[in-house]
Amino acid sequence: MASAVRKTTEQSETWRSLFYEFLDTRLDKILEEYPMGDLGEISKAVFQERAEILGHLLLGLIQRKFGHLLEQQNV
Repeated sequence: MASAVRKTTEQSETWRSLFYEFLDTRLDKILEEYPMGDLGEISKAVFQERAEILGHLLLGLIQRKFGHLLEQQNV
């Protein structure tokens, strides 16, 4: 049982690390590509990138909760 808990914890931490790395890279991209001169431009930049950011977040949460099902093979 402890092995299953450890594996789940490791998967959760791996997912978080990957998401944080993605988010860090994406934030660097946003800072380089958008002017960010005022609140409107900051909002516009984040909203233009939101689908990609939320997509990665959603995929990570799905993999965390149902990762064992994603590895199934149909016979």
